[in-house]
Amino acid sequence: MPRDDGSKQRIYRCPDCQVAIFSEYGGPAVRFVRAGTLDGPRGVTPDVHIYTKSKVGWVVLPDGTPAFDEYYDSKTLWPADRLERLRAVLPSRA
Repeated sequence: MPRDDGSKQRIYRCPDCQVAIFSEYGGPAVRFVRAGTLDGPRGVTPDVHIYTKSKVGWVVLPDGTPAFDEYYDSKTLWPADRLERLRAVLPSRA
C-alpha cells in the first residue's frame, strides 16, 4: 500500500474478514499491530493518535493523549529506549 510520503507499507489482513491485523514499515524488522485486533484490546492504551483529520465526528479522543492530523516526528515523541530499539533494527531511519 502506498503511504502519504511516497513510501510503501505491507498490510497483513485476516484471510477470512480482511481486517488489517498489522503492518510492516521498511521491512519485516518493524511491525505495528492494530490494537483492536488483540484478544484483549481494552488492556492497551494508545500513547498517540495519528491521522485524526479523517476521523468521523462521533469519535472522541481522550484529553492528554497527543493527536496529529497526519503522522508525527517520532524522534520528538518516543521515549529514548524505543528510539534505541528502532535504531538497532533500522539504523538508517531512526
